[in-house]
Amino acid sequence: MLRGILVGLDGSPYSDAAVELSLRWASGSGAELFGLGIVDEPTIRKPTGLMIGSGHYKPLADELNLVEARRRVDEALEEFARRCSAAGIPYHRLREVGVSSEQILLESQRCDLIVLGKQSYFQVEAREGPDETLQTVLHNTPRPVVTVPRLLPPPGSPVVVAGYDASVQAARALHALLHSGLLATHQVCIVSAHEEIETAAGWARMAADFLALHGITATTKPVGTTREPAAVLLEAAAELGAGLLAMGAYGQRTIKEFFFGSATKAALRRATIPLFLFH
Repeated sequence: MLRGILVGLDGSPYSDAAVELSLRWASGSGAELFGLGIVDEPTIRKPTGLMIGSGHYKPLADELNLVEARRRVDEALEEFARRCSAAGIPYHRLREVGVSSEQILLESQRCDLIVLGKQSYFQVEAREGPDETLQTVLHNTPRPVVTVPRLLPPPGSPVVVAGYDASVQAARALHALLHSGLLATHQVCIVSAHEEIETAAGWARMAADFLALHGITATTKPVGTTREPAAVLLEAAAELGAGLLAMGAYGQRTIKEFFFGSATKAALRRATIPLFLFH
């Protein structure tokens, strides 16, 4: 059962949605929220290639960027506190200085779950587009990570465990999802895909049997196909009206391939609902 949820705060609409989803889950579980704002000073001050004569201006630009970063973090933390207080959810404000991904990975050890926007904007230079924080966290996370789009699905929507293939990584992801408590109040469906539908059905049944031991009733949806896994899984989630998609390591056999293999990268890019990821 969730007791602590770490929420990354970068002031973006994705971060706002991450807070909203975390408030929903905390309301149902009694979890405390840890809002993390990060002044990424090392990235701001890192040396860059400069034209001759322009080095004089770099320290001044750095100080201006630090002022902006501190202001943005303070505003995000204040808004986080306001929303938690309004919802009656216990919360903690964490204001850290350091590389954004490193701080998230460190502070995550206080909590059961990391919730981040599908796109991350922790670094000042990310004004024009998302930074690499999310990808770095996924590569090294000690806790399950939930990525959140700008718009949330309705509360109470089903949970779909997608691409269960009986691999070690898929089994670990399912175990982490079960012990998060997120399955207790939602309909659950196991989706497995393989070119032989009997194989897919066996995988799905195995996962459903495991959940049944813990009092969770899950339906199964085996798919016989040779199509791209991500497309099949996302289509199944849309058909089922999923509000959370838990990704196993479909078709992959190493942790690196799981997080950066084609199926997971495609799901991160295309999914319009939150994704639960763990290795």
